[in-house]
Amino acid sequence: MKIFENENLIVLDKPAGTEVKNFAKQVAQKFTQLKKLKRYGLVHRLDKDTSGILLIAKNKESLDHLQQQFKERNVTKKYLALIAGGLDYEKNIKTLIGRDFNNRRK
Repeated sequence: MKIFENENLIVLDKPAGTEVKNFAKQVAQKFTQLKKLKRYGLVHRLDKDTSGILLIAKNKESLDHLQQQFKERNVTKKYLALIAGGLDYEKNIKTLIGRDFNNRRK
């Protein structure tokens, strides 16, 4: 579902269970200029099972600029986890999220 669009950027809501590359290919069917861009203009990734906001640049200049913002860590990311079954207490977890050094798929 499209959230925002201007001449440089498309902001989409990616549903959980959708692979980002396939999602971008589907978007490129509607926005044919994306086929000319590296990775269909994808600025960043989300895991297949993660829903969330996905940024797609509509031109090379925007793609380069936005990817640089992510690289320099100028982008604030917020995650919300939903837990089935509940907890006995409320807890905020404030830490960095990264790959498992023993299993890069995690």
